[in-house]
Amino acid sequence: MQKAFEELYESLDGVVDVRLLLPDIVRVLIENKESVISWIKSKEFKEKYGNHPYPPLFNPDNIDYREIPSELAWELNLPLPPYFEFLYLTSHGNGSTGMLNFLTKCNCDSIYCADIFDARSVYVSVYKEILNKASKSDKTLYLSIEDYVMRGDSQKYFALVPNKPALYLVRDPISTLKSHLGIKRPAGGGALFYLNLLTCCCDRE
Repeated sequence: MQKAFEELYESLDGVVDVRLLLPDIVRVLIENKESVISWIKSKEFKEKYGNHPYPPLFNPDNIDYREIPSELAWELNLPLPPYFEFLYLTSHGNGSTGMLNFLTKCNCDSIYCADIFDARSVYVSVYKEILNKASKSDKTLYLSIEDYVMRGDSQKYFALVPNKPALYLVRDPISTLKSHLGIKRPAGGGALFYLNLLTCCCDRE
């Protein structure tokens, strides 16, 4: 076991910080030492993930996502299961409800996590929903990203979203503010907005 760990440590040096890996994750890596080392040293890994902040410790193209628990996949830096067609990017007040209804009429189905307060929880929830809908639905699946993950390693979550075509819905910022002011369910501080703009006062006297 010690020798296997030393070989693994040497291979992963400079790729990830092995000291931060949980014992159960290290055990999984040791059990699959040959494939992990082969992947890390491969040309494909260096070309695709040489500068990636969260490189996958298994080759995503050679795994069965249905056999890997979502919590383990997070620790192994595996991208989300790629069983969806595109990303839907927007924010509140941009007419997103109308677009969602339109996509539904186009036989599309959204994958979305309403819990935005912990990156790991969002990943786990989205991971499971992708697998569940991919196995049961005949609709075109898309990943909806409408909110910024507030806590945890949010950079890691967004880095593990697969590279897909994206539909980006935007709106004029003033029109967006008008929508937020007129909303019937204001959040946070209510319907007050403070615009910190530089103003120029000209003395005409």
